[in-house]
Amino acid sequence: MTLVRTVLYGIERVGGFVPGDVIAVLGPGAIGLMGVQCCKALGAGQVVLTGTRDDRLALGKKMGADHVIHAGREDVVERAKDLTGGLGPNLVIVTTGTQDSLQQAIEMAPRGSDIVFLAHLDDPVTADIGLAVQKGNSIFTVRGEGRLSVPQALSLMAQGKVTPRDLVTHTFPLEAIGEAIDTFAQRREGAIKVIVHP
Repeated sequence: MTLVRTVLYGIERVGGFVPGDVIAVLGPGAIGLMGVQCCKALGAGQVVLTGTRDDRLALGKKMGADHVIHAGREDVVERAKDLTGGLGPNLVIVTTGTQDSLQQAIEMAPRGSDIVFLAHLDDPVTADIGLAVQKGNSIFTVRGEGRLSVPQALSLMAQGKVTPRDLVTHTFPLEAIGEAIDTFAQRREGAIKVIVHP
């Protein structure tokens, strides 16, 4: 539920969105995939997901993404603009900590639109903040989940609109905890969420 709450809180930071909007989610990790589901559940007309792993992008389609863009094979900024008639998405949610993710978001976002940064970064990134200022973009960051989003997260899950279980790729018994940690750390067999049970 923490992932759902984090994404919901990030969307609430920018006042939600009007049904029919186009949302771009950069990064098909656990948070990005939950972002896709939350955006669709809350009324986004189209969700565009970007990333570099074909298996994660395929899962993103299953979880509700209308369009996926492989960042290693396409220019994500140009492709996102093509999908929106040259305008760009109304909201960009950054869930990947790659060095160019913030810059891509700034270039992708149209004038006056918002960028929500949910990614956890290990290293500093460089981006043209001046471009965001020229376009009047607002950049929000989210660290906590926000207690106000908990009832909404529970409701969406109870209705089956958000299904975090889709992210569970591996389960291990407690005695195999070492293998579980290694599987998660090394992203073996496409690991996303790894559960250890007694």
